Amino acid sequence: MTSSPPAELASSRVVWGARVVLGLCSLMLVVAVLSPSNGTQDALLARAGDLLAAAGVPRTLLAQQRFEILANVAILVPVGFLGALSFSRLRWQDWAAYAFVGALAVELAQGLLLPAREMSATDVVANTLGALLGAAAASPFRLPRRRPQV
Repeated sequence: MTSSPPAELASSRVVWGARVVLGLCSLMLVVAVLSPSNGTQDALLARAGDLLAAAGVPRTLLAQQRFEILANVAILVPVGFLGALSFSRLRWQDWAAYAFVGALAVELAQGLLLPAREMSATDVVANTLGALLGAAAASPFRLPRRRPQV
């Protein structure tokens, strides 16, 4: 009977946990971005802005358009972070490319399938940046790649 070294077992649990949380985050994002706009997203954004203003964040950062861009960056940071932990063979460049393609697909779906939503190139850039920042932030925590045994 062979047993895994403790570090390898712990690392497999981290990867498994990151993948589960990544799946849940991704599911929530899909529901949020593909649901028809009923004002809920705008209300949540306004409430978050009020809370940040109360915490002392300058109002200039919280102007609606600027804050919306920052929110679009922030919403993808966990996906990039968890994705980089989950799939250590992918480099940060890969995550940037996947995020760009995913954000573009979401914006096209919103613009073509949801009449109350609009396509936005700014959202594509902001989402790509968010995933890229998340992947970069995960770099110190990433497990080394396994080399194929010859």
